[in-house]
Amino acid sequence: MKFSEEISRINLLILNGQLDQAESDLQKLTPLSIAEKRMQAHFHGIVFFNRGDVVVAKERMQWALHTFGENVNLLRDLIVCQYHLQDMMGFRGNLSRLEHLLVEKQAELSSRSLLECELMVGKFLEEEARLMPALA
Repeated sequence: MKFSEEISRINLLILNGQLDQAESDLQKLTPLSIAEKRMQAHFHGIVFFNRGDVVVAKERMQWALHTFGENVNLLRDLIVCQYHLQDMMGFRGNLSRLEHLLVEKQAELSSRSLLECELMVGKFLEEEARLMPALA
């Protein structure tokens, strides 16, 4: 099975609450590219987040971001962790970065990534009482 198919299957395990199985399957993956390594690390963070260990999730996602480079989905999920932990300086800085990346990379992003990230940005802009950009 291809890496992308494995990640999709693992994502379904996470969504269905089968976190132990998802973590086990993540450990068995053999990512080849930088993007695949980033996805594996990102999904490890998602597992921790869904277990309620937001601190470890944030650490994993920050590590993935610094080690493997920027990705809008990873940045979006890191922002969620920062918000939950009330790390408002990190949250606001990364929210601003994500806003700029979405504009800058719009043509390169899948419609799903763009939609999911724009919805999350809008939600957080509304939380920050920045209604005009949230409605744009």
